[in-house]
Amino acid sequence: MTSITINDFTGRGVVPKVILCLKQGVSMWLALDRVKTPQQAFLVNIAETDGTGDCFCGVFARFLSFGMSVKESLRRASAAAALSATRRGAQTSMPSAEEVDRFLSAIGETR
Repeated sequence: MTSITINDFTGRGVVPKVILCLKQGVSMWLALDRVKTPQQAFLVNIAETDGTGDCFCGVFARFLSFGMSVKESLRRASAAAALSATRRGAQTSMPSAEEVDRFLSAIGETR
């Protein structure tokens, strides 16, 4: 397995704004303008992973574009993707904002 760092991009003249790194499915961090924001993944019983990446990216972009912090956007996106993985089907697995709120509340993860 090859490790890629931010320097691998910047050394080639590319200046990434967002890099998401997953480590063995249990943790992630986001590098936004070279500031790392860690987020522990939520462990769930997986039914199917179709659409979980799309779910994560969509939720992350939505909350970030609405002015939510990177940390909170990342946390909510991780929760939404975890919920999505517990269901079958790409479109039908997408959770609502209320479902994400309930999930975070149930595990004691409030703002």
